[in-house]
Amino acid sequence: MNQLKVSIQQSIIVLTTRGWSRRRIARELGVDRATVGRQLRRAEAEANAATNPTLGSEGDPSSNAASNPTHGSESELPPKPATNPTLGSASGPASRCAPFAVQIAAGMEAGLTAQRIYQDLVCEHAFPWSYQSVKRYVRRQSVVH
Repeated sequence: MNQLKVSIQQSIIVLTTRGWSRRRIARELGVDRATVGRQLRRAEAEANAATNPTLGSEGDPSSNAASNPTHGSESELPPKPATNPTLGSASGPASRCAPFAVQIAAGMEAGLTAQRIYQDLVCEHAFPWSYQSVKRYVRRQSVVH
């Protein structure tokens, strides 16, 4: 039977609360996106079960409200956080390539590849970041224009 390690389960929950998409979580942790979704549903169900225990044979919940705070007013509970982090802002953090936008745009207009633009930035402008950041920036700029 396949089971996720506890560290992976906790990582999924933590990364979701930090606003990561399910796709990004799956890619970074090396698990399937469906696995991430199942884990989030399971965690939400466990959280709901913990905050809404069944009464069993305790009788009327209103008579027990003073001694059992879980049966008190619902307005006292803090609101639940949003479960869909993808509804946040559409753009991520500012690109590391932004200070080099002029040089990158010139390279794109000259028909250079992202790899060549990266190599020029490293040689001519002491670009400290990775090729991947240039590749992402060029891809975004290609879609915009």
